[in-house]
Amino acid sequence: MKKKIALCERVENLLLEPSINDSFRQLQECHQLWKEIGRVKYDVIDDEETVDAFFMLSRLEGIIPAIESSHAVAYGMKLAKTMDKGSVLINLSGRGDKDMDYIIEYYGIR
Repeated sequence: MKKKIALCERVENLLLEPSINDSFRQLQECHQLWKEIGRVKYDVIDDEETVDAFFMLSRLEGIIPAIESSHAVAYGMKLAKTMDKGSVLINLSGRGDKDMDYIIEYYGIR
């Protein structure tokens, strides 16, 4: 517990860090520690899965997710396939309408 509290305090202190580069480096170290103590799990979602999730959410729900949120949706879809029951909660942020030109230019309309 002491290790977890110390880690949380370390992250809070990043708000006082004047250098964005130093803050980013220290935050990456914190993410590694969170992973080591089992507080977070990291997984990989590729571009195709992300773009598929972007279009699926847009078509099925009428929500155009930001690319960052599309990564979370793609992982949620991947995770849901492994579950017998339960729910997956995903918090969306940003605006996907600003990403439409990029998506269409590099991936076309699906």
